[in-house]
Amino acid sequence: MSLTIETVKEIFTQTRSGFVKTEVETVGRSWLSRDISCSVIGSGNRNVMVIGGLSGGDIEISSFLVDLAHELDDCLTVNRRVSEFNVSALCNCNTLNFIPIVNPDGIMVHNVGIMQDNPFYGRVQKMIGSSGDLSEWNANIRGTQLDGNFNYKWIDCKLRERNMRIFSGSPSGYFGEYPESELETSSVCSYCRKRPPDTVIEFRNGNKTEIIPCMSEKSAEKSMRASKLIYGYTGINVVENESVFSGSFSGWAASEFSCPSVIFNIEKNLSEQLKKSLKSAVLLFCAQ
Repeated sequence: MSLTIETVKEIFTQTRSGFVKTEVETVGRSWLSRDISCSVIGSGNRNVMVIGGLSGGDIEISSFLVDLAHELDDCLTVNRRVSEFNVSALCNCNTLNFIPIVNPDGIMVHNVGIMQDNPFYGRVQKMIGSSGDLSEWNANIRGTQLDGNFNYKWIDCKLRERNMRIFSGSPSGYFGEYPESELETSSVCSYCRKRPPDTVIEFRNGNKTEIIPCMSEKSAEKSMRASKLIYGYTGINVVENESVFSGSFSGWAASEFSCPSVIFNIEKNLSEQLKKSLKSAVLLFCAQ
């Protein structure tokens, strides 16, 4: 997904503007002081956390989540349904928390590069070496891969680093000095501790679209039951792969709050039909 700097900035802007019924809260800021925003939709007692944009290459996921938040806001404004889901009824029972962009700095680097006046320019150049290739940049601006910087089986991520001979900041594959070492991840965790989630959906880019339930001791049964229900409704395959949860936000949340958690691995170049299925999957999670 090739984007101009103006397009990326517009997606960032849409995380905070254009809403009518939705409250926008600041979760925190990145190392370059970009906002990490949460769109809070609904007023129910049950908190549903929908999160994405942890990797530099996740701009398509972020754009999808921003669009979905705006569509739900529009539905609340005019009392309209999404597919057969009554959004007003769902939002009376649930509060939907959308954090579509956790890694704004990394997304900017991956998609449009880095300017010489950026305070991290020298550091980034050192990490990418003579190739100058930023197309595989998945980390934040400091070279930490955020989807492995949470305190859930984090040591597995460090063992993976060692196997790959990565010992410091890198475009991908380095998971930080310690869990929540980064402003972005520590901000998200602090936000969740103040507003504990009852359900978590984490979106990631993958080679194919699939649902991966977190099989941690505290949430395995709930996560699998929810995943199978979504499979029955949307046909999106359910795959067990506990290793992907090492260092993940969803793994941390499942362990910390004993809530059902899933990762949606999403293939690139989303079709309209797949977007429709993903919208239904998110709302079905809310309806349980």
